[in-house]
Amino acid sequence: TDYIGSCTTTLGALQSAHLPTNFELVDEAKIKKKKKNYRNSGVLHLQLLKVTRNFSFFDYISRGCELNFVVGVDFTGSNGDPNKPNSLHYIAPASGIMNEYQRALWAVGSICEQYDTDKMFPAFGFGAKTPPTYQFSSIFNLSIGSPRPECQGVGGILAAYQSAIKQVQL
Repeated sequence: TDYIGSCTTTLGALQSAHLPTNFELVDEAKIKKKKKNYRNSGVLHLQLLKVTRNFSFFDYISRGCELNFVVGVDFTGSNGDPNKPNSLHYIAPASGIMNEYQRALWAVGSICEQYDTDKMFPAFGFGAKTPPTYQFSSIFNLSIGSPRPECQGVGGILAAYQSAIKQVQL
């Protein structure tokens, strides 16, 4: 794998070139050695140029793309007893401090909420015994007792979560 040389150009020059075209590959070290007859080490032959734009997340959002945010909260026993401080679901009485689930819902939801016009988010829980029968439910509406899973905004999701964690059995 010997170095042949390089050439420098711009996108504008490439786009305005009449194809096919050639670019000389020059090895600067050979020029510095003052080789009188040195012109190039090879030629790069360009036959086709295709410029493709890769759109960013911002490009999609700024042009009106909306996000649909769906929430799933893990109520399985692996999260620990919600009445104990070492549980991811523990809500300290009268502290105003969010638990791990509340922080995650707020952090992600408050961003996604900005890109959804109706701000209605389906929110589900899974892996708990739910009222009124307290039979195991693999999936349930986070707004327990509601026939619809949608919550109004992130505030609605957080309110449904706080209510659900008090009603379900992990």
